[in-house]
Amino acid sequence: MLAISINVTWIPVILLVGIIIGFALRSQQIKKCKNRIISLENDMLYSHAEILRLQHDQVEMEKAFLRPSKTPVVTMKDLPQDNPEKEDKTKKKLK
Repeated sequence: MLAISINVTWIPVILLVGIIIGFALRSQQIKKCKNRIISLENDMLYSHAEILRLQHDQVEMEKAFLRPSKTPVVTMKDLPQDNPEKEDKTKKKLK
């Protein structure tokens, strides 16, 4: 059998180097994840701001559309009659 002899002082050194390397690698992974999260948050903020801007534009267009124009326009809808007597007469005639 092949026997490997390691001095007892090297074991803590190897362990410490392993811990430092592991910590460095994990720190780098965490940094990449945080940067990715920040990037995605910025994208979300940008898209939400764009949606809000489009909604604001839509509301402005609707307000402009609903403002009375200066040209006379005749409405095509039948307005409800204010006189109930006329309604009663028309109902009686239909019966």
